[in-house]
Amino acid sequence: MKIAPSAVPGSEPTYFEEAPLVMSIKNKQATLVHNYESPTTYTTHRFIQVRPKCIFSIKGKPRICWDLFIIALALYNCIYLPFFVAFTPDRLWSGGIIAVNIIIDVIFFLDIMLNFRTSFINEHDREVFDSRMIWKQYIISGELFWDLVITIPFDFIVYGAGESGDKYCLLRCLKMIRIWRFSKVQLFVRAKEKVKLMYRLISLLIILLLIVHVMACFWFMIVDDDKVWVPPTDYLYMGYTDLYTTTVGKQYWFCFYHVLFLLVGIDIGGRGLTVYATVDVLYAAGAIVCAVMFGEIANVMTEMNKKAAIFAEVQDQVYTTMKNMQLPDELQVRIADFLFATYHILEKHEEYEKFIKVLPPSLRNEVNRTIYRPIFERNVLLIHSPSSLLEFILSKMENQFYQPDYPVVTQYSEAEEFYFIADGKCEIEVLDELKAAHKIRILGGGDHFGEIALLYNTERTATVKTTTYANLAALTKESFHDMIKNFPEAKEMLLQCASNYMDHWKVFLKTTMTNIPYLRCLSADKFDELIYTLGTKQFAANEYLFNYGERVDEIYVIVEGCVHVTITVKDKELHTIVNQEGKGQWESVKNIESGYKSHYAMVLVLDELKMGSIINSKLGLVGGEMLVSYRAVEPTKVLVLSSKKLDEIANNFTPLKAKLSKVRKNLHIFDSVKQDILTVQIGIDTIKCYRYDPSYSTSTKVLLRWKNQVLKILARKKSISKKGLPNIKSLVEKIKAIMIAEERGMHEIANKIACGDLAADTVKILDILNVDELENPLLTQFASKAKEIHMVFQFLGEQFKYYRERIEAFDKDCNNLQMSINEINSMLDTIIQLST
Repeated sequence: MKIAPSAVPGSEPTYFEEAPLVMSIKNKQATLVHNYESPTTYTTHRFIQVRPKCIFSIKGKPRICWDLFIIALALYNCIYLPFFVAFTPDRLWSGGIIAVNIIIDVIFFLDIMLNFRTSFINEHDREVFDSRMIWKQYIISGELFWDLVITIPFDFIVYGAGESGDKYCLLRCLKMIRIWRFSKVQLFVRAKEKVKLMYRLISLLIILLLIVHVMACFWFMIVDDDKVWVPPTDYLYMGYTDLYTTTVGKQYWFCFYHVLFLLVGIDIGGRGLTVYATVDVLYAAGAIVCAVMFGEIANVMTEMNKKAAIFAEVQDQVYTTMKNMQLPDELQVRIADFLFATYHILEKHEEYEKFIKVLPPSLRNEVNRTIYRPIFERNVLLIHSPSSLLEFILSKMENQFYQPDYPVVTQYSEAEEFYFIADGKCEIEVLDELKAAHKIRILGGGDHFGEIALLYNTERTATVKTTTYANLAALTKESFHDMIKNFPEAKEMLLQCASNYMDHWKVFLKTTMTNIPYLRCLSADKFDELIYTLGTKQFAANEYLFNYGERVDEIYVIVEGCVHVTITVKDKELHTIVNQEGKGQWESVKNIESGYKSHYAMVLVLDELKMGSIINSKLGLVGGEMLVSYRAVEPTKVLVLSSKKLDEIANNFTPLKAKLSKVRKNLHIFDSVKQDILTVQIGIDTIKCYRYDPSYSTSTKVLLRWKNQVLKILARKKSISKKGLPNIKSLVEKIKAIMIAEERGMHEIANKIACGDLAADTVKILDILNVDELENPLLTQFASKAKEIHMVFQFLGEQFKYYRERIEAFDKDCNNLQMSINEINSMLDTIIQLST
């Protein structure tokens, strides 16, 4: 604990301490209470007054009760002293009156002693408890002097000394000064504003009546001295008066009645110099009293009616505006009823906001705890929970105020806070799969909402709107996660509450997800975990959800929009038919995007999926390869279930784990040639929902099944063509390569060629590379190129040799031909010679 003197000069010593934020005030002393254990220490700094023993607070209830008791005794003095002094002075010295006066004087002396042990408010508006400063203040301020003057019984002292005390009895009237303690009590009394104003009004009326009472008694003392004054009423009707000989009661009320005339400035027919002087004084006093007292009473009445006047002004403004806008009468009545019913609630909230702003954080938290504790104790989450959970929530909550019809949370929005309803009502509204709103229930004080999205880290599952002005206590996302981390029983209770919820959207999700066979074994709580943890994705029109050849590990559930299942085909005859006959009869065939490598490529729509349909319920489990494409026809929203999340749930739920293992086993086959496990190829992996298709009929379903079977075969052939799977020629070359490797005794190489690890033409470079170098792709590539170049050169050499031999043979033929020609020429020459 750190202690430091107060920074305010001249003020009482204070103590500065570092204390936990969670505190409670017991026996009017600040006590530190550790209400819960938390990994984080929350501290605040505040000033705490250490009150010495036997020092009473001037604001405390005991002191206020004592002051009220002193005021009651002062009222007694104000009533009986003037009356007895004026009308029956002999009774002042009766035994009973003397005993009562002595007791009152003793009590007043005790009041003086108590003032030495009562705190005071200094010039800095701070309460001082230091005893030395209290003594100093009480003496210097002059309060001690006046308290002694009005307490010491001078008449009793003179009477006890053997002299007549009649001429000193008027000193007793000084005791009436204590009546001004009314103002001190009013300053420190803890009550509502209306109660304080009513107290102030009553005190003003009492003081006014006491002033009239004292003036009436004083007037009788003046006129009784010479008995000359005749009341105007007696003078007009009788010409004389019996005021001085009649009963005491009649004397008092006659004087009381005529003093009221003096207060308002009406002449009462005074006689004699003394009476005239007294009348002048009472006229002046009456004017001052009327001005001050009636002015104060008017101010009090104005303050009491201030709120009503403001409300009336607001009503006038609203009525004027509605008339100017020429709203229908029925709507005006509804607006007026709403204003009348809710204005005072809004007014109370504004008072609360003004009040809470002037408080430091520690006191603000204490006030909120006091307000919200009885409300939260009715909550189902906290009824059977430890008190430390309630203290945690009270320490973390933030007060929020909402107007009627305000959406506190909106369905599909991001979750940021968890709410308790302190006051007011809220309505839960859920949009179903068709975007139709359904009102589920009404929440009131002590209920909570907003936990599902925070528990499962998902978007909001419902819209919650206020139906009246509502005070909510909110926990931030971080505080909520701290709560369920530190209090596991709170998480279990919230999960149980969430499992009991049943709305149209939840029913739709459960119905849709049970169309997947292996999910039907899930229990209710696991099903809730599954559907509440589904992710979401948005796709624009003509955007592809999955492309041909893409590997997938997610399952999609369509909740908005429409998706086409497509495949690309290359068919010249189909392309010609579509271009010649138009697309009116070929709605499922579209020209593929420009830039595709084949001029005759076409996009064939295999199927159309709408809301509630499921994509990749099998391929998503094994990371299979897509043989078709899925394209959004319009803006589409899907829910996403990843195989990873499914495995997390399965690890905690044995039946689902067994189901998934069985399904995955059926989706794999063993390739004896490659000696490997391969994924089964599925043409169209969809679970189609026909519930929201208006054109659906039983015959349509049969036709679509037949169509899908045919198109699955087409999709598979397209996949085989694109992947380039081995044909007869390639199989023969592969077998020849295996046989060559076997003949050379390279059994490992033959096995690798059979499994597809090595290409069939690897046998061509066996004489170039060693066996261990065949797996090096760079050496293999260079060796293949070198072998090709060598074969080219070998081929060119053979061709050169062949053509050289041909040329040589041609040259020889040419020589033989030349010889034949020469022989023919020779023979021709011989024939010519013979003929000549």
